[in-house]
Formats: sequence, structure tokens, C-alpha cells
Amino acid sequence: MSFSSSLLQTRRIIFTVLFGGFLFSSCIEKNETARIEKIMQNHPDVLAGFQVEIKEPLPDGTQLFLEWVDPLSSYELTPEYIPMISVDNKHFSLDVPVKKGQLLQYRYVAMGTSTMEEISIDGKPLPSRFFYITDHSQIQDSVLGFSSSSLKNATNVGIIEGFIHLKGNGHPAKGLIISSAGLSATTNADGKFRLAGIPTGTQNITVFSPDGSVEPLQQQAVIAENIITPVNVSLAAREMVNVTFLVNVPRDTPKSAELKIFGNLSQLGNSYAGLFGGSNITSNLTPILSRQSNNTYFGVIQVPAGTELRYLYSLGDTFWNRELDENNGLFERTVFIGKEDMEFEDKIASWGVDNKNPIHFLFVPPTSTLPTDLIQIQFNVY
Repeated sequence: MSFSSSLLQTRRIIFTVLFGGFLFSSCIEKNETARIEKIMQNHPDVLAGFQVEIKEPLPDGTQLFLEWVDPLSSYELTPEYIPMISVDNKHFSLDVPVKKGQLLQYRYVAMGTSTMEEISIDGKPLPSRFFYITDHSQIQDSVLGFSSSSLKNATNVGIIEGFIHLKGNGHPAKGLIISSAGLSATTNADGKFRLAGIPTGTQNITVFSPDGSVEPLQQQAVIAENIITPVNVSLAAREMVNVTFLVNVPRDTPKSAELKIFGNLSQLGNSYAGLFGGSNITSNLTPILSRQSNNTYFGVIQVPAGTELRYLYSLGDTFWNRELDENNGLFERTVFIGKEDMEFEDKIASWGVDNKNPIHFLFVPPTSTLPTDLIQIQFNVY
């Protein structure tokens, strides 16, 4: 976690790239709210039914939980657990209301005297699973084991391999993420991928693009031991629309502060690198909004139509100096993008919590510091 700043000259260059060339009206159209509500009608509440099988019964006093893996909520520091219902000592279930069109990111955790994350075939903690909601869904998962314990029984595995191209032009779809049984891979420049170490049996396969530019895919496949299961699919590209953000900030917002917008898409700082051993949110790649007055910022970002957009505002990252709600709690905003340009008018309730005050750091860099260098201050997040 870091609070980042850089020289003004560099930020002006970045702003020109991200937002230059757009005109903005301070007045949101009267029918915008009605249009957003109409879009949301295409994404009604549906039910995600989780059915989970574990290889061995849990120790006495231990319970199984579903954990939402949401990088925007700083889940490593503020995890959200939902207790699962025991069917018997190896089977659990849970029904969760979700939205049609959501891309769920989750994993399973056993909690007793300690917290134990589920593990993959190599014994390492599973970063997360994915499931794209197209309607009421039954999600069947099998958990191999949990951290701090070894896999007692060998598990047979297979391979998923294939090619993904775009509908219409047939071009390779590069940079897409393919996830199954909690393991993930990306398509290369030729649209090809290989995902090894998948446990045998029926597995969910989720395909999506980090920037939302391609329509996601959800399907199942039967994985056989030491056999390559082919997945060759054609996916539709999404049209891009301009989304305008008008943001009203608290009066105590520092005049020198940079207001950033973090989101679940790669163009909003989500690298999805956590699936491969890195940090999910990249603050340096997050758009910076333009200050229009003491209390008003705005910016325009291109987002694919039909995308579920989850986002928040921050003066730092997704934990330090992020916006809070009226009760000084963490939260994020969710909306689905329509097929036409959209405008959002947001108000930030607070940056701080009761009985706490900001600490201001004045740092004089060495004379060798370049105008393009990025200066960061690092804190112990715990």
C-alpha cells in the first residue's frame, strides 16, 4: 500500500493522454437517472447457488466460508466472509443474491483456531475462482484442501488448452484470462493458452478480458487425467462508450491532492496480477481526475458497453486515503454501462474517520531526481 505523488509536469502529460479532447457540461441530463435505471433492469437480481465438496471432513470447531475476493475492498485487510451451510461433513451449500452480468471472484476459507485458505494441486493458496453470471446459476466446486495442511491423497489432473478468436474478423483474442478450478492463464498474441494442473472431473471455465472489451464466457468441461481438453471459442468484441464522472469532494480535501478513480477494469488500475503472484491494483496506472473548482473534479474514461463497472475514488490507493461512506466505512460503487455515452454525478462523503487527523509529509528529493520519477511513501499496511 502506498500514497503516491509525482512532479506536476508528469501528471499534466498523463492527464492530456487520458482526458484531453473531451468537452464537459456541469449539468447532468435530467433523463440520465431514468436511463441508468432502465439499464439496470437488464441486470436483475438472480441467485447464485454454491455447491461445494471437500476431500476430507473439517476439524472439530472449524467452519467453511465463502470469501469474496475484491481487490477494491482491500480484502487482505478487510475480508468479507459468508458462512456456508453444512449438508454433511464433506458437502456445503450457499445461496447468494447477485446481479445478472456480474463476474464473481471468490474462494473458500476454513476458519477455526486459524484461518486456512483453500489450496491448489501444488499446495499453494488459491488466489481466487471466477464465475460469470448469465442467469440463475448453480456453481459446483471441489476443494482439494486448505493451507497449513498437506494433501494426503494424490489428485489426478488434466490440461485445458485452446484458441480464442474474435467473432466477425477472426482475429486472435490476446490478453484474455482463462480461469478454471482457481487456476488462471492468459491468451498469447496468437490467442492460444494452456492451463495445466486442473483436477479431473467437471470443472467451470470462465473466460474474460481484463479491460472488459470482450464479452465473457461461462461454460463447463469434463477434465480427464493426463488428457488435453480443447476449448476453442469465438467471442464478440464490445463497443466502447465514453463515461463522464463529475465528482463533488469534501471541503477538507487538500488542494494539492490528486483524485484517482480505481475500478475492476485494467484501465482503472486492476492488473489482475494477483492471479499470477503480483499485486492486483496498480496505482501508477490509475486515471487522475481534473480539478475544476475547490470541490469539483471531472474526467472521461472509455469503457466497453455492457460492462459491470465497480469503482471508488481515492487520494491514495484502495486502502489509504480512499473515500468513506457517511458512517466512515469502506464501500464501492457499482453500475452497468449502457450502449451510449453516460454521465455520473458522485458525491464523496468523507476521507477520514472520527478522532483522527491527517499527517502531512514534506519531502525534498535529491537534485538527481528526474521530472518523470515517481515518489512514493510506503507504510506497513497492518
